[in-house]
Amino acid sequence: MSKLAVETNTVVQRVKLDFPKARPKGVVVSPDQTKLYVSTGRGNMIAALNADSLEVPGSVKVGRRVWGIALTRDGSRLYTCDGVSNTVSVVDSASLMVAATIEVGKWAKRRGVA
Repeated sequence: MSKLAVETNTVVQRVKLDFPKARPKGVVVSPDQTKLYVSTGRGNMIAALNADSLEVPGSVKVGRRVWGIALTRDGSRLYTCDGVSNTVSVVDSASLMVAATIEVGKWAKRRGVA
């Protein structure tokens, strides 16, 4: 993860997410802009970062191969797209605990459809 200075378009800070197999895929910002939530792909985790320091005060294990991430408008819940486990994880953002796991259909590639 990198922090950029928008005015100069330069990297001012870098941080490595120290989770096995982590490859950041999605990032959302809390409504008060104090936290970043990052999906870690094969790391199967959501990392919560302090937006200023990029420190990682917490994380939560979700389904397998978490790609997409969305945050409710009030910032109380995170929704993750867990690609390999075919689930959506609902995470309470205050406690960083999984509140629910929703089974969803499996994506199937059809002939002639990308």
